[in-house]
Formats: sequence, C-alpha cells, structure tokens
Amino acid sequence: MEAIYADSLPSFGWNFEDKADTFSGTNGVVGTASMACAVFALIAGLLPLGIVLAVDGFLGWIAPYPLYTKLRKKKTQSVAPQIDAQYDDIYGVCEKANALLLS
Repeated sequence: MEAIYADSLPSFGWNFEDKADTFSGTNGVVGTASMACAVFALIAGLLPLGIVLAVDGFLGWIAPYPLYTKLRKKKTQSVAPQIDAQYDDIYGVCEKANALLLS
C-alpha cells in the first residue's frame, strides 16, 4: 500500500490569489498617483494634461476589482483539477483504510 504523507500534498493555500492582489493593487496605486498628478496639473493651469491624467486616474480606480476577479477566476480554474486529484487520492486511501477496518 502506498503511503500518502502531508508533505507530498501540494500547498495551494491563498497563494493563487497573490498575483491578482499584486496586479489590482498596483493598478489602484497607479490610478491614485495619476489623479494626484492631474490635480497638480490643474493647479498649474495645464487643463488638457489634467483632464487626461484625471481620466487615467478614474480608470485606475475603477479597473482593479474587475481585474482582480478575472485573474483570480483564471487561476482558480487552473488549480481546481489539481485539488480535485488530491481529494480523489485521499478518498482512495480512506476507502482502503475502511476496507481494512471492516475485514
């Protein structure tokens, strides 16, 4: 009988969300910086530049959540088959253990 140890099981944890967190957070910070630059451009009297930066800033504030959900969903779908395979392996071991107990 093949033994399954906890070390052999992959650790999925919350690591698959790190990429989504990083990209969406960076996008939000860039949007905030762009909005700050837009305010300074408007104070300096550069209206066209201020408008362009303000539009970019609003997009940087709006885009992070859809970006996060899209990246998280994509990564979750790629990890799900591996998790299911591990559940199947563990279920097989539990069936064998049950058969041993009943015999």
